[in-house]
Parts: sequence; C-alpha cells; structure tokens
Amino acid sequence: MRYEIKRQVQELCQTYAEAMDYLFFGEGERDIPDDFFLSCRDCLVNIADMVKGEVDEQGGAWLSKLCRTYDTALKAGAFQDEQWADLAKSAQALKEMVGQIRAALRVAFFPYKASMWSSFESVWEAFAGDPRFACKVVPIPYRDLNADGTLGESHYEGAELPSYVPITRHESYLIQRERPDFVFIHNPYDAANRVTRVDRQFFSSRLQQYTHGLCYVPYYSTPICNSTQYGLMFGMPAHINCWRYFVPSQSMAATGTALGYDPEKMVAAGSPKWDRVVKAQEKGVAVPEAWKRKARGRKVLLWDTHLSYFGRWGDNMAAEAEKTFSSFRALADELTVIWRPHPLTEASIRSMQPQYAKPYADVVAMAKEQENIIIDTSGDYLAAFLCSDAMLTWFGSLTYEYLATGKPVIIDGPPPAADDPWRNPLHLALYANNRQAASGLDRQTAKTMLAYLVDDPDKEKRLKVMRQYIQDDGLCGRRIYEYILAQLGLEPLAP
Repeated sequence: MRYEIKRQVQELCQTYAEAMDYLFFGEGERDIPDDFFLSCRDCLVNIADMVKGEVDEQGGAWLSKLCRTYDTALKAGAFQDEQWADLAKSAQALKEMVGQIRAALRVAFFPYKASMWSSFESVWEAFAGDPRFACKVVPIPYRDLNADGTLGESHYEGAELPSYVPITRHESYLIQRERPDFVFIHNPYDAANRVTRVDRQFFSSRLQQYTHGLCYVPYYSTPICNSTQYGLMFGMPAHINCWRYFVPSQSMAATGTALGYDPEKMVAAGSPKWDRVVKAQEKGVAVPEAWKRKARGRKVLLWDTHLSYFGRWGDNMAAEAEKTFSSFRALADELTVIWRPHPLTEASIRSMQPQYAKPYADVVAMAKEQENIIIDTSGDYLAAFLCSDAMLTWFGSLTYEYLATGKPVIIDGPPPAADDPWRNPLHLALYANNRQAASGLDRQTAKTMLAYLVDDPDKEKRLKVMRQYIQDDGLCGRRIYEYILAQLGLEPLAP
C-alpha cells in the first residue's frame, strides 16, 4: 500500500474511533439517530475498500462482519448486547489492523543543474538505502532567460549526473499520478529567477499540490546570512510553499524564525554538500592527468569566481583580469591556478549585464592561453577541491563547501567595516588573510598570498570558528533522512 493511502485510511480510522468514543463515553442520555450509525457503517465500507488486498483473509472477514453488524442492527431497529460488545472493541482493533499494513513511501528528487546534485546526493543515498522507500531521481529541464526576460536556450543535464544515479525521464514522470510522499527540490525561484527558469510544471507552487512533503534543500551551503540576503534566502516561492526548509545551520534556522516562519518549518540539518566533500577526502576522486602534469611540483590555488566577481570591475574587467593573470604568470614556476567560474556566469551576464559579454569572453580567452591556468567548467568540483591547496574567492558559491576541507580560504577583497552587515565571526576569521584591494591581483600581493597558503598560519583559528557554523561530520543528509522518519514514526535503518 502507498503510504499516502495508508495515511488516509488511518485518518478514517481516527474518525471512526471518535464516533465510538461519542457513542460509548458521551455524557448524558442521548437518542442516537440512525444517520449516525449509517455514517459509521459508510466509514467502515470506505476503509474496507481501501485495504482490500492489504490485510489477510481473517482481517478481511472480520471487517466484513463488522459492516454486516450495522446492517443487521439497523434493519432490526436495535443492537443486541453481543453487537454492542463488537462495536466497543472495533475502533482499537481497526487501528491495530491498519497499523500492521506495510506502506511503501515514494520519494522524488528534482535536480535541474548537474553541478547542484551535491545538495541532494547524501540525502538520496540515505533514502535509496532504505527498502521502505521507492526513490526516483527526475532531472528537469530549464531555460536561460534573455536580457529582456524572454525564454532563451533550453537545457537538460540528466546525462551529466553521476553514472551510479539511476534517473527517470521527466516526460514519463507524471506527479499527478505518482503523488510522491516527499519531493526534494533545490530551485526555490519558480518565476522569480532572472537567469534561468525551470518548466512551470516543476514550480514549487504546483508540486505542493501533489505531495504533503515538499522539501527544500538549498543548492548553496551558506551557514550565515544578513539583511541583504533575506529576500534571496527566505523570500522565494519555494521557501513559502515547502513543508520543510532544511537550512545549513542553527544560525539560518534562527534567522528564518525571526523573519516569521514557523520554527517547525526550519530544520537545521547542515548541508549535504559538506557530506560530499568529507566523503571525497576520505575516499578520493579521479583527477585529470592533464591537471596532474600542470600541478606537479607547484602549489595549486583554486580560484572561485561567483556571478558578480567580474562585474564589480565594470568597464575595467579585461584590464583587471589581465593584471591578475600577469601575476599568476609571474609565479608560474611555483603556482598552478584552477579557475572555476560559476556555472551560470555567462548566462547571467547575457541576461543581466549584456554589455559585459564581450569583455568576459576576452577574459576566458586570456585564461585559455596561459600555461599555468586550468579552466574547470565540469559539473563536479571535487577534483578541484582535492587537487588544490587553498581557495581564492570573493565569497563565491563554493566558499563554504571548501571550508569543510579544512584548507585555507583567501578572501579577495577588503574586510567588512564595523557597520557592514557582512561582519560576523565566520567572515572575520576568513578575512584574517585577505588582501585590501577589490581589484586585479598585483604581483606582490600574489607572492604574499602564495607564502600564506604555504604556511597557513591561521589554521587553528579558522577551524575553531568554522566548526561553529559548518558540520563536517559527513552526516547532514543522514540527519534529513532521520528527521523525516521521525515524522513518520519510523525507525531509521543503521547506516
């Protein structure tokens, strides 16, 4: 039996039990009309229809006899003592019988970008390893948005998910027929995104109509936010429409509650993205041979650039990038750089800053010509994490995941002022190794940065603060699984 059907049957059982409580324990003398008994009988008939084939022969015979008890008594105009005794025991017996029915639970995951699968993977692994759950991974298509807001190029990245993840084509998955018990999404925007858009049938506003357990797990792992991010992290349609919002930290849960969300909706489980980093460090991942050749005998810096990284340089984008590349070239004997641009950088520039499309193309062309720069646009960033010794970023999408490696993070810009909303203990711990100018990287600063990542003098301080916000135990997905089982009154399987 489907879990959703069992839940409906249990609700009918509860309705029947309340009727029996009224009948046997209600106060005062009462004249019970026949309609009351007819309603009880109809409730039992509905239950019998729904559990047909799910209970044994003895249970089915008992339920049929109970229905006939009402028919006989109503026809005779009165219940006999033996019939009253049967009714008195019926509610508890009915609950016990239905409770023994095994229910299959359906869980659906709807990833859209392959590079964001890491926000689901450890959750999916936990559910897929439990035979009580039927899990389906349904990659969904999306479209780029043009600068004028119209729909642009269409994308489907199902083939880019890890080969060990079995996928179901979205065309063959009809949620209105499947009605999964739990649905996991990581795109919160519906029609509110300005860069990409999933098909309308996968908007959270529609998905919530076909499941009682719409779960939002962020595609980012940000464990702390400020007032400038409230709209992005708590004001999108999926934040409102979901049953549970699995936030990365207690700090984020407290923020959501302060903004008016029901505390029960905010579940601090950590980020599954951290699990994947921890697992990769334990088991290792394949690193391209070309990377190994370029990195041999050198320190490796992972350069993470998010959506607005180059936009902050404005019309000087190409010149500032060339300054940075020149600094990297000067250290070619000592340093290899893995540049990982945000996967939506080009689409974002085309949609929101089309005047920078040509300068950004020039930046990419410059990087391709440089011997000690590797451009990583693959769907999986773990090789870059494990191959590198440190990260240079301006709080890009991977910053908080990289912290889970324990390696240094070098913030590319000045620290926040005393009144800056970004000023918090975690960020200040990272800015301890910052450079002061939000411009292209000059050679002297690059040399200082290289010396810093070799020595890593702030390691203990960084790790102490980091662990106040980031759960690097590899169990975040497991916590989400165990939370949902607790809501169902089920015991989790041993990992």
